[in-house]
Amino acid sequence: MKKCNGITELAESLLPFMLDDTTGVIKSNASHKFNVLLQAKTCEYDIDLGLKTGFSKSRWTRLINQYVDKTRLASFVKLTQSLDTQCSTSMLFKFVVGKKLDHQYGNCLLSVCYCDDILTLFSRTCFAGYMSYFDLALAHKIAEKIGSVSTISFRWYVVDLQLSYLRSLQVIFLDKKLMGKLNYLVNYPKELAHETISWQRVVGVYRRRFLYHYNKSGLSMLKEAKYGPTKRYIKRWLILQDKIEGTYPKSYKLSELEL
Repeated sequence: MKKCNGITELAESLLPFMLDDTTGVIKSNASHKFNVLLQAKTCEYDIDLGLKTGFSKSRWTRLINQYVDKTRLASFVKLTQSLDTQCSTSMLFKFVVGKKLDHQYGNCLLSVCYCDDILTLFSRTCFAGYMSYFDLALAHKIAEKIGSVSTISFRWYVVDLQLSYLRSLQVIFLDKKLMGKLNYLVNYPKELAHETISWQRVVGVYRRRFLYHYNKSGLSMLKEAKYGPTKRYIKRWLILQDKIEGTYPKSYKLSELEL
């Protein structure tokens, strides 16, 4: 269980929480923490999603189109506003199982429930520090439709909270503190032995996918990358390292997005 004051704090703490975790299940491409309960006292959320995650607004639009039925959401919100303290109501997200490889095991987002000024989100899985910012943004937007985000508490049950060693790097690159630690562990490998397995795996991916190939091929590493997401991450990393020209990331706040 992890408790925070607001959704902003919860969003900011999930990636460090998973990187520093010593009890998770370690696999080749990600670490997993099962049956996690996350709590926040309020649904207040103030994060620049563009600068924090590196994703464009289209990623938000895709999430909403995949999971939110606008008619169902309107009915849910209307019901929440008519409840007394002894009742609850819920809403299922759209069924997306099997529509792509990522959903072969089921929906990532399952449902949301409201009872006694508590908004509860149920997820099968989520990548901490990757999609977690957007899932929490969705919860904030739903709470905003129901009432005051400062008076609605938040609960999040995640059956499988994951840390992707590759995908998490996109957020680490944009976080001054985490990027500082990543560079430190790269430069002082003896210190890496005292870190968690998750940190060791992330550093390993960074060395293999980015530093090694840049030292070997220079800017040609971008053309040589075959895996689509890796190629995108490499391009963004090269921009941040001032190796190539480009504008990244682009700023936009939650207030600019519509549900």
